Amino acid sequence: MQKIELNNTTFIVFLRIDNEERLSNIIAMTSFYRNNIVNPKFIFIEDTPNKMHCDVIKPQDGDQYFGYTILGLLTLLLIFYVLMMLIAL
Repeated sequence: MQKIELNNTTFIVFLRIDNEERLSNIIAMTSFYRNNIVNPKFIFIEDTPNKMHCDVIKPQDGDQYFGYTILGLLTLLLIFYVLMMLIAL
């Protein structure tokens, strides 16, 4: 099967992994995109400040992984909003 080319595509994934089913779902989702899209990038944002599942999800080159608190999340959303506004110009 030929991979789909989605140049400059980044998936933003908000994580709350509080049971095994959610963990297996995120691993299945990232595996699917990595196997079917050329060079996908991910930004993982976990709802704990200490990045508890970073070693299990195994971000690859170009991926980013953040743990956040509410203040940190609001900061990320503000940065994302500003970037979207700059891209729209």
